[in-house]
Amino acid sequence: MKLKHGMNQKGNRHPVYRAWENLKARCLNPNDTGYKDYGGRGISVCDRWLNSFENFRDDMLPTWQKRLQLDRIDNNGNYEPANCRWATVSQNMKNRRCKATIQSQYPGVSWNKGTKSWQFTLTKNHFGSEEEAFLVFSKLKTLLGDL
Repeated sequence: MKLKHGMNQKGNRHPVYRAWENLKARCLNPNDTGYKDYGGRGISVCDRWLNSFENFRDDMLPTWQKRLQLDRIDNNGNYEPANCRWATVSQNMKNRRCKATIQSQYPGVSWNKGTKSWQFTLTKNHFGSEEEAFLVFSKLKTLLGDL
């Protein structure tokens, strides 16, 4: 006998179940309004979550709280346990990628509409620890000086 998780009851889907449905739609359904910003630019869903709500639930439900939204830590990264968290609306908005309307001819340079200025990205590397990331940041800051 197959056990049900009880989070997909008609008319009363749990927010964690809706988050799982929505992330798959954004990444897999070209007719979804968000597809161009997700699946259309290569964002995918990890194999662990793709066909198993139970796996998604087991990974994400323990940290879920009301009024939080699913957020990818690295906006260029995929939907996977190491890259997802629950965030407030404010945190999620601050973590959006810059959608530059003015394109730069230089790689790594983009226009920030909020500050009305050009910005650059030095690295898209991921680090195994907070300390490792800070060491790289410190070395770059030493090389570049205070900008």
